[in-house]
Amino acid sequence: MRAGFLAGVAVVSVASGAAQAAEADSSNEEGTIVVTATRREMTLDKVPIKIDAFSQSQMDQRGMRSIDDIARYTPGLLFSNTGGVSGNTSNSISIRGISSDVGSATTAIYVDETPIQIRSVGYFGGNVFPRVFDLERVEVLKGPQGTLFGAGAEGGAVRFITPAPSLDAYSAYGRAEVSTTHNGAPSYEVGAAIGAPIAKDLVGFRLSVSQRRDGGYIDQINAETGALVDKNANWERTTVVRGALAIRPVPELTITPSLFYQKQYQAARNSVWEQYSDSGDADYRSGNTLSEPRRDRFYLPAVKLEYDGDNFMVVSNTSWFDRRQVITLDYTSYLRAIRTGDAVTSVSTLRPSSSTVVTEQNNFTQELRVQSKPGGPLDWVLGFYYSNQRQVSDNNTTSSSPTAAVDAKSYIDLVNSKDEQIAGFANFDYHVNDKLTLSAGVRVSQMKFSFTDAADGPVNGGPSYVEGSTKETPVTPKFSVAYQANENTLFYANAAKGFRQGGAQGPVPAEYCASDLASLGISKSPTTYGSDSVWSFDGGIKGSLMGGRMHLDANAYWIKWSNIQQPVNLPNCGFQYIQNLGEANSRGIDVAADFRLAEGLSIGGNVGFNRTTYAEDVEGSGGALLAAKGARIGGPQFTGAAWAQVDFPVTQEVDAYFRADTTFRSRGPALDPKTYSFDAGLTPTESSAVVSARLGAKLAAFDLSVFANNIFNDSKPLSRTHDLAGSSLYYVYVNRPRTIGLTLTYRQ
Repeated sequence: MRAGFLAGVAVVSVASGAAQAAEADSSNEEGTIVVTATRREMTLDKVPIKIDAFSQSQMDQRGMRSIDDIARYTPGLLFSNTGGVSGNTSNSISIRGISSDVGSATTAIYVDETPIQIRSVGYFGGNVFPRVFDLERVEVLKGPQGTLFGAGAEGGAVRFITPAPSLDAYSAYGRAEVSTTHNGAPSYEVGAAIGAPIAKDLVGFRLSVSQRRDGGYIDQINAETGALVDKNANWERTTVVRGALAIRPVPELTITPSLFYQKQYQAARNSVWEQYSDSGDADYRSGNTLSEPRRDRFYLPAVKLEYDGDNFMVVSNTSWFDRRQVITLDYTSYLRAIRTGDAVTSVSTLRPSSSTVVTEQNNFTQELRVQSKPGGPLDWVLGFYYSNQRQVSDNNTTSSSPTAAVDAKSYIDLVNSKDEQIAGFANFDYHVNDKLTLSAGVRVSQMKFSFTDAADGPVNGGPSYVEGSTKETPVTPKFSVAYQANENTLFYANAAKGFRQGGAQGPVPAEYCASDLASLGISKSPTTYGSDSVWSFDGGIKGSLMGGRMHLDANAYWIKWSNIQQPVNLPNCGFQYIQNLGEANSRGIDVAADFRLAEGLSIGGNVGFNRTTYAEDVEGSGGALLAAKGARIGGPQFTGAAWAQVDFPVTQEVDAYFRADTTFRSRGPALDPKTYSFDAGLTPTESSAVVSARLGAKLAAFDLSVFANNIFNDSKPLSRTHDLAGSSLYYVYVNRPRTIGLTLTYRQ
């Protein structure tokens, strides 16, 4: 670790001879960040939709390193993980309460111009997210973005934007970090990025490389004896490499080929066994019988072409996303619980069992846009989009029978799916005068989905094969009005439709889940589910006040969610299937503000309120209540953050700063006791708050800081699950315990 830190210091010191003045403090730059949420470059304060955006320097100030951190600082953006083996995916992401961990995605995830979100098919796929290093910014677009970003953006979109190569300027960024975690192992990171022209005004490049090791903080023990098996078992290593060229053969044309590569290995999941841990001291343990490693690799080559004409621009992006995830799940406790009712105690009739789940994504994406240049009364964007996404989920579960062969399988499930989409879209902004703008847009898509599911094994009751397909032509319009009252104040309102395609699914094992299915009045689970959609209505104000000393961004919204895709959990066998469960209403507000109280002293914060509830009772064919009117969907009603920063000179060359941040979330939703899937053991998660601080000094392009994250060791569960109703073994996910460290960054 020490060698890695010193290497990082050397890496970022290479360019010190060319150092320029450090980037200005960014604690008040929220309104000036340039974003491309409308497919045009605009400052955040001029975009008539609710966006939370973080620049590279802002993410460094807050110590943001992953999607977990982005979600903590973004009200209304929820990210959660699933413990045990009976969940549908390993993680879930949602915006504004449009939350569902089954079927197609409700939140689009973009790396530059390429969507990478996954459809939930098979088991424990989950999304992959770029780690936060050498990103120009992250944009979180709230509300349906289907007109410009497609069907995956039903609730919103998260965009990871990388720095573009420059043809005329040198740039460099480096970061080295070392830290230690309470009751855990040390962590370190080292990375560097450099960009420069190769031939001025003709060819430029950007290259970045980073590696991060997050030390573990969960001990794996023998749950029966308490003996330590593996200390700090859940350590993780991430390697990221990105390269890009900018080539300008003629003044009007820029060609940018790029390659993004990321490889992650985690030795064990961040799942804590609640009863075996001391949450008061943030001393966490897991009693898995078998280890649960995860490997996740993706590469993303892309070619972007930009033609800058006299009155219009043409933008083309061609990309290929290739991902392979291999995860091992320990089924031992689940099988003990279902066979004996005791998830922990070993029995002679069951041997340890695990499942190896391989998830593969292969996505080809092509988008072509022609758009006007600003300056006239009418701005327009016309576009064509094509994508072909293929997924594989291969689940092989070893037999728990002590008399079976070593390589015998109790359950095998191979799922192949294909999503193909062709779409045309258009958006028009008419500037009635210098204050009022009326906008309308529409996207028309043709979407095809095909699916095969081949399963076998004793749990499945022998071999089975299911195939299915759907074809739909959704139309997603959007309308908005924006009023620029003055240079610093924008009022706006939007109405937009979002859409999520239906699909097919394999049946749950009929014999294994017979009692659950019978209680629902069916003998087998459905093999198809329909599309769902939303209509969203929102309005807001954004801008600066008090001579620029205060920045405000406020938005209120109401969303109608129809025919929603949700899981029906079978409490006795632990399986689930997808069904359309009526309608829901989502309502809420987002408010963000920051104040420059005096020279060098700033405070700010944001808060989001969301309440998403079923609008009607939904009954199954046997009369069972699957969803109850008024029952909540999603996560806590309140989320937000608050911060304060003091900047002060130390010498003529050195400036120092102190920053403190708090992120918070309220109590989670309670399950309705009248519903079929009610589980009395799954009580709501408690409210929680995480406090962090950073003290640093800047010298030219260098920034050296000491930090403490989760200072007070908040240990409230972020999620809490168990394999079966009635099982006394609970799995929880928590924030990383108190972590203290040192960060050195270089930015030019």
